[in-house]
Amino acid sequence: MGCPDGEERLHLSHPDRVFQATWNQDESLILTSSGGEVRVWDAETGELRLRLSHGVTVTQAKWNKAGNLILTGDGNGVARVWMWRQGKSDYV
Repeated sequence: MGCPDGEERLHLSHPDRVFQATWNQDESLILTSSGGEVRVWDAETGELRLRLSHGVTVTQAKWNKAGNLILTGDGNGVARVWMWRQGKSDYV
């Protein structure tokens, strides 16, 4: 996965400003937050695996340690916990 020559490895395009980007625990996936969405990307290929619509600008997004949940927070004071593989969320 490394980039020994310092060149860009992947380009994960978004239509809006990216607030956050983070790896999952085994670095096989990348989580980004941009606009009203959270996106899950394949870290090897850059393929978009999933979009989770939050509705308003997502300012924070993090995996839990097990990698089965994503916690998001938005500019309107709402946090959600996502069972990301099912695309479902619960408000916190």
